[in-house]
Amino acid sequence: MPAYLLNASILFGIARGAYQDSKALVAIVFSVVALEAFINEMAEMASAAMPKAETEAQKIAAFAEILKYAEDSRGSLEMKYNLAKWVCTGQFYEKDAKPYQDFADLIATRNALIHYKVLDKITFAEEPKILKRLESKGILSDIPAGLNVAWIERVGTPATARWACETAAAMVQSIIASLPEGLFKRVAEAGFGKSFQIP
Repeated sequence: MPAYLLNASILFGIARGAYQDSKALVAIVFSVVALEAFINEMAEMASAAMPKAETEAQKIAAFAEILKYAEDSRGSLEMKYNLAKWVCTGQFYEKDAKPYQDFADLIATRNALIHYKVLDKITFAEEPKILKRLESKGILSDIPAGLNVAWIERVGTPATARWACETAAAMVQSIIASLPEGLFKRVAEAGFGKSFQIP
């Protein structure tokens, strides 16, 4: 298997550094970017796997092919992770359980930040859906009654930053754990296992 420069680990290092500096918005965005880099790099690594070093070479070849297909089809990040899990285990993630539920919420939060509108205001009559889900996690800042502020102010907490990084790490670890035993899994563990952890 050839050597790779693993950008996902570098990107996650930026997210983790932002979490340690209590920069939640940076942690959110770079956690998702790192997750995308990870799954794409895993597909590339799987396509270069050596069949003789694998106990389930066909499964690893399918892993590479289905993720390449998802990328070429512009499939969502959620789709890529579900397909990776399905190829390895025969099961999709449980949508209402961790780590997938937090993963979906993290992506929705990143998307809301990236497509942020300056005039977005929070009102108690009509809050964005993702804000309600994040609020239930106890990671947002409180707003005094009757005060309208941009919702972006509420997500900028150390707790949100930690949650973003923990979610990214949990998703990466779940994919690595689902891989069949063999060289590909050992390379994934060596390349990503330690870098996708929260101190």
